Amino acid sequence: MSQYRCSLISYLKTLSPEARRALYSLRAEYQRGVGGDDYEVILVLDDAAGETADLRELGPNFRLIRFAHEYAPPWEAVNLAVGEARSTSVICCTDGERILSPGVVQYSLAALNSCSHPLVYALDLDADLSAGDADGPWRGNGYLLFGAVDAGSRMPRGFFSRVQESSCFAMKKRHYIEFGGIDERFRLPCGGLGVADLFDRVEQDKRFSPILLLGEAAFRQRPAKKRGLDESCRQEYQSIRGRPFDPVYRRPSYYGWVCSDYHADLLSDPETVAD
Repeated sequence: MSQYRCSLISYLKTLSPEARRALYSLRAEYQRGVGGDDYEVILVLDDAAGETADLRELGPNFRLIRFAHEYAPPWEAVNLAVGEARSTSVICCTDGERILSPGVVQYSLAALNSCSHPLVYALDLDADLSAGDADGPWRGNGYLLFGAVDAGSRMPRGFFSRVQESSCFAMKKRHYIEFGGIDERFRLPCGGLGVADLFDRVEQDKRFSPILLLGEAAFRQRPAKKRGLDESCRQEYQSIRGRPFDPVYRRPSYYGWVCSDYHADLLSDPETVAD
């Protein structure tokens, strides 16, 4: 039996500077309230890049899986890594270039143990990291990234917005496998609605409890050039599911913490959030 309490899976196409910064945020020295014995990190690296990763500097809880696939989205690779996970719970980072805030692992573990059928997820945000700040103070305190959030990625109700997918989510491994993981038929280069589709299928099952990590986030390292749902994503979804994309939304429970020094711009009255 594995000694790890969860397996964190991160998919990367290349070991870009952004990817290396994101990998730093997965280290036990950065994540708070946990140690390297609590979680393993499965780094899934696209073999087509022909790159090698030196895991020694990252920690003994890191291991590498090389994966070559025909299509651009990582869903087959993520599903494979979940099957390889040595623990009973998984945290899936489907965009390995996102920097995690320092409490993601700690609070994911706690939330995963708070009920029998959890779907735990973090807010996706864009941080505007200038060249001078890219390797700056956030390494010592990742919550400083909330101060660099691009206004365009900040949803009107912040943590209490209607979140229907996330690049960083956690489930019990057996539940992920029960749902068949992310449907590999979603093959658009952007990933399409693969994660949103999994969320929709899980949230239709009333056994499951959606839980949003309050005070945590997964940060894209540059503002997105385009926001909103592309029509090609909707078309692909309809071709797969045979119906328009109209996902179920269930108001989540919240697990974590908040601090006005970091989170003030993302707090609103949760009673104003429509169900």
